[in-house]
Amino acid sequence: MERIVVLPIRISFAETVLQIYVAIMGKISKRLRWVIFIVYLLVLIKVILLKTLKRVGDSPVFYKALQLNQHYEPANFVPFRTINLLFRQEASWFVIENIVGNIVLFIPLGILLPILIPAFSFLSRVILTAFAVSLAFELIQLIAGLGIFDVDDLILNTIGGGIGFAVYKKTYQVYTG
Repeated sequence: MERIVVLPIRISFAETVLQIYVAIMGKISKRLRWVIFIVYLLVLIKVILLKTLKRVGDSPVFYKALQLNQHYEPANFVPFRTINLLFRQEASWFVIENIVGNIVLFIPLGILLPILIPAFSFLSRVILTAFAVSLAFELIQLIAGLGIFDVDDLILNTIGGGIGFAVYKKTYQVYTG
C-alpha cells in the first residue's frame, strides 16, 4: 500500500522562508551557526544601543525622533505606557518601527537559541533568555545614556523571542514529522 503525503495547500511566504532557513542551518557547520549568531548579536548592539547616534562628519547627533518626542522621559517603568501612547497616535512609521520592530528584532533569538544549544528547546528558557538579553540592553541604555529605558521594550522583545521559538518549533515539526 502506498503512503500518501498530504501537503498543506497554503503555506505562507514567511513559513517557506523559515523552512528554507532551517534546512540550510541543518546543513551548515556548527561553527558557522555560531558566526551567524554572533553577527546577529552585533546587529542587535547596532540597532539597540547605537541607534541614537548618526555620524554627521565627526560629530554624533540624535535622531530627530528623539528631538521631536521631548515628552519622553529618560526611562519608562510603567508597563504599557509607551504602547498605549503609540496606539493613541496617528499611524506613522515611528509607531510601526517601535512596536513591530521591537518584536521582530528578537524573533531570530528565539529561532537561533534552540538551534545552537539543545538546552533551549523549552519555551520557558527562551523566554527568560530573551527577557534577560532585552533587560541587559535596556539597562545599558539607561546607565550609558544611549537611549531610553522602556519596560514596554522588554515586553515586546520577550514576545518576539517567544514568537521566534514558536516559529522554530513549527518548522522543526515540519522537518521531523
